[in-house]
Parts: sequence; structure tokens; C-alpha cells
Amino acid sequence: MKNRLRVATGAAVMALLIAGCGSNPVPPPVMAHGVAAREPLVNPRPYGTADAALGLDVLGALCRNDPRANLVLSPSSLASGLGMAYLGARGGTARAMAGVLHLPAAGSQTLAAGLQARSAALRGLSGPGATLDASDQVWADPSLPTERGYLNAVATGYDAGLAKAPLLTDPERARQEINQAIAGLGMGLAFTAAADFTGLSRQACCIGLVEHAATLDVGEKGTVATAATAVGIQASAGQVLPPQVRFDRPYLLVVAGRATGEPLFMARVANPATR
Repeated sequence: MKNRLRVATGAAVMALLIAGCGSNPVPPPVMAHGVAAREPLVNPRPYGTADAALGLDVLGALCRNDPRANLVLSPSSLASGLGMAYLGARGGTARAMAGVLHLPAAGSQTLAAGLQARSAALRGLSGPGATLDASDQVWADPSLPTERGYLNAVATGYDAGLAKAPLLTDPERARQEINQAIAGLGMGLAFTAAADFTGLSRQACCIGLVEHAATLDVGEKGTVATAATAVGIQASAGQVLPPQVRFDRPYLLVVAGRATGEPLFMARVANPATR
């Protein structure tokens, strides 16, 4: 039996664009990387606990919105996407996000060392019987200058770089629902014009969107799960289940890493008879 988990997270930095006509092919994105510091070795388990708390908070908010819906999400993916945005937050915005993400203060060595240990622990989950493919990435419009300190922070904490590409926001209903749930949690300041993301860029305004999608397929031969999270910043001006088990009532399912307890995926199943 083999479990295969794929987690993709990204913090998308949005800038205002002027659209034009043309037939030239779009070139590949230009990549930029910060300098990753080598932090002291720390226990990553508290960060797995923090991500579990975030996942339960989001799951609870979504359940209250639709008590009968079957839900699946990846706390690990959400925590990474929002965490990369958090590294650029300052002032009251940083404090609000820290509370929701259950993380230490932004810019502290404690946070940098913990995120680095968490990332290393996630990469170490792959092994006999399990495959984990994870990818963290920051995207920015070429017109948006990015602070060097922010690039260094995401390189240190998430082993992530920055790709330059033209981006446009197009919020959809599901995206808005997740934005609202992240905001029924206490992070609302980060979504307003009063947000402070100057640690990311002096032209960064606020979180414009959080888009998250996840799938979780549990069968006799193993578990296959995928998830992706995108966090958009606007600019200013598993475990294998025994084959005989029956789930005939509502339940909560968590797929977590053994070493840290990191919750890779969570699902609330209100009606096991539906997919």
C-alpha cells in the first residue's frame, strides 16, 4: 500500500496591469531567489500543532456556514500560503495574522528557525510507502519591487523563490468564501486597505484573495491527496483505512505526518453516502 500526497502552495503578489494587444508568445517567468540563512535546529512539532489549530479553525468556520456539506482542505498548504504572506506583514496586520496562524512574531529568529524545521520535516515525509510532492512559490508582477529582506525570509523559512509574471485577480465564489472564513477567524485587517505588508514590498496593499483546492481519495490500496493554495496580495495606487471499516455517520478525517503531527489534509464528511 502506498500513500501519495501532493501539496502546492504559493503566495501570489498582485500588481495593477495595463492590458494591451499583441501576438508575441509569453516568455517563461524570471526567477529571483533570496539568501537562505541556516537557522539553529529546533523541534518542528509546535508548528505542526499550529497548522492543526488553523485547519480546525477554518474547518469550523466552513462547517458553520454549511453544516451539511462534505469538506476537504489541507491545513499544511493553507499555512504555507498564508505564512509566506505573513513574513511580509508588519504592525497590526502581523499581529492579527500571527494570532490566526498560531505563529511567533514575524521577523524573529524563533519563527525563522521553526519554519525552516517545519519545511525540512515536510520534505522528509517521503519514504517507503508514502510520496509527498511539495512546492512553495511566490509570484509577483514585474512592476512590483520586492524587498530583499522578504526574499531572504521566504528562502529561509520555505525554501521558496520569486517568479515574475503578469497577474490579474479574478475572485470566484469559492475563493470569496475561503477569504471570508479566514477573515469568521480574526485576520480581517489583512484583507483591508489598512493592512501593512511593507515587509514584502512598499507597494503591497492587502490580501486580495485566498484560493484553496484539495482532493482526498481513501481506498483499500492507499490514500491519494492533492492540495493547492494561492494567496494574492493587491498592490497600492495519509493513513490507509482497513477495507472492512464502514463510515455510515458524519466524521472528521485527518491525514498527518507521524514525525511532527503536521496535518497535511483534513476532511469533514457530513454525509458519507455522497462524494
